[in-house]
Amino acid sequence: MSRLTLHSSTSDKDLTPIFRSILADNIDSYSDFTGMINVQLRRIIKAMIRNAEQFQDLNEDRITFHIISQYNAIGFQAQHGVMIGGHVDISISYEEYLWLGEAKIHSSYTTLQKGWEQLTSRYSTGMADEDDGAFLIYNFNADALSVTKAWREHLISNYPGLEFEFDDADLNFPTKNTHVRSGRPYYVTHYNIPLHHDPKDRGM
Repeated sequence: MSRLTLHSSTSDKDLTPIFRSILADNIDSYSDFTGMINVQLRRIIKAMIRNAEQFQDLNEDRITFHIISQYNAIGFQAQHGVMIGGHVDISISYEEYLWLGEAKIHSSYTTLQKGWEQLTSRYSTGMADEDDGAFLIYNFNADALSVTKAWREHLISNYPGLEFEFDDADLNFPTKNTHVRSGRPYYVTHYNIPLHHDPKDRGM
């Protein structure tokens, strides 16, 4: 059979079961599961930042679909708009484990706050094995670090019970709050994804 044929052959293999087997060999706990998700997310974000020009004309859903596709490609079950208290942006599951992510294009801190409250009070349950998630900020503004600092201050002002761990030079930071539904700790990593692209050499 010609190597140029568009038809499948008996040698074609679906690699998904192989990736899922690798996941099964490396996930023995919820922390293993969330750890793998966050490692992969940091890699995805790094690639997005390096190719920021590719995201300039994409809306929120299309950027989110890009992220989700990277997880499905390595065997995770990642979905967009699943009904969990509402249509959550990103849900990733493995057996009984669940991780949720909510994403917003940064237009105002009030808009970010709405997304944060959707994640922490509408979509998530805060129950065991589903008490970790992420809040993604698609940031097309210049000076991303100033956005991180302002967002952190906004959270401090509006949620006095929120616990923080952060480095003043880092764009991302984790938080812990008491989940409104379960009363248990709920952990969220805030990822500020700088996608600003305004090269000054245009027309030169």
